[in-house]
Amino acid sequence: MKFLVTGSSGFIGKSFYNFLQKKYGPENVLFADKNSGCNLTIQDEVENLPDVDYVIHLAAHNGTKHFYDSPLSVIENSSVPTINLLKRYSGRVKCFIYASTCEIYADATELGLADIPTKEDAPIVFKNSQNLRWSYAASKYLGELAVLASKKENNQDYIILRYHNVYGESQVDHFIPEFAERALTGDFSLHGWENTRSFCYIDDAIRASYELIFCNKALNKIIHLGNDEEISIKDIATKILDIMKLDGELILKDAPEGSVSRRCPDISLMKKLIQYKPEFSLEEGLKLTLKKFL
Repeated sequence: MKFLVTGSSGFIGKSFYNFLQKKYGPENVLFADKNSGCNLTIQDEVENLPDVDYVIHLAAHNGTKHFYDSPLSVIENSSVPTINLLKRYSGRVKCFIYASTCEIYADATELGLADIPTKEDAPIVFKNSQNLRWSYAASKYLGELAVLASKKENNQDYIILRYHNVYGESQVDHFIPEFAERALTGDFSLHGWENTRSFCYIDDAIRASYELIFCNKALNKIIHLGNDEEISIKDIATKILDIMKLDGELILKDAPEGSVSRRCPDISLMKKLIQYKPEFSLEEGLKLTLKKFL
């Protein structure tokens, strides 16, 4: 059994790659992304990738600051690789696993069109079509449509996993490490302090992803993956400061335009499919994540 993991040098991709290597051996777990010398936006390079049984497509250009600073690169690297990989592997692998994002339904919850916790059938809405924040979300939604189209045209089985605020060691371009780095310099500014999120530790996310891949009832479904315990940005920042033993008064600032005020997934489908229960509490996950800052 052979796997291809794209985005293998990224946060989730690297963890997934290492997880699979331990189970199946390095000869059966292949990787591909720009840092490994494979540009997934170039079709010829994708066509030269080897035959495998499972494609786990995690490659994208993520990170909130990039949505605003380099949106064209975000769009290209979060959409073109998906189409190229589907052209190469559609109808030829047991399952095409696509990593999507909770960002795609953010405006649906803001407009009151979807409940919180939010189910997989939430409508996809972009309230302000000129806000470049949606460069990432729109690209990932295009990927979802491409995967569904591949099922229609080539009968390619799939699983779409919408990850919700996964965090852990070695992560960059995410609120937790960014705030920790600022706090070490004495900068305690906090944007979007009233917003709430539900955080999932990386080991829990990888374990759940793996179990879903080999769950027959998960085939050809969109699944919300994460935790359903909601916490405010202010409260988690306070936890970070406590763990790091830093004294400082938070400087509370408004959230960037387009930032969703609340995000919490309904994970009842995931729980039903794999009897999911997190192994790491938020406090345990934060302590592991923040070790490098201590």
